[in-house]
Amino acid sequence: MNEFIKIINEIKKLEEKREPEKILEYLSHYSFLVREEAAKAIARTGKHLKEKILQILMKGYWYEKGACLEILSEWANENDIDLFLKFLDDKNSYIVEKAAISLYKLLKKLPSLPQNLDPSIIKKLYDIFVSLQKKEYSEKIKRDFKDFF
Repeated sequence: MNEFIKIINEIKKLEEKREPEKILEYLSHYSFLVREEAAKAIARTGKHLKEKILQILMKGYWYEKGACLEILSEWANENDIDLFLKFLDDKNSYIVEKAAISLYKLLKKLPSLPQNLDPSIIKKLYDIFVSLQKKEYSEKIKRDFKDFF
């Protein structure tokens, strides 16, 4: 456990120094906790790394992709909807979960839904949350987008 504390402290120091480039390597760490801490730190300080995050998202391992989707959900705007949609049909349920949560967060923070958004996407997100037993999200999406149900 001391190893994890040491690594997480290192990530925090790199974040304080505003060196998110050096945190990227931790997105590949075997510990979920380390990857999660690294993703949060990069999301807060590394927006200039978006192209690198997109490269990892497209070519990385499933756990790296999940971390990248979390990072991108913090930076996302309306132009990123298609990016998250692409991963809703992934073979890996973890990737689908992260993409669905990211897309939900993005849609929720937009002032209004894009006119060209297929309404079936909201239902699809709901179905994904139900199938993955993400009750919190399935209830939220039903409440937040009740006009679609």
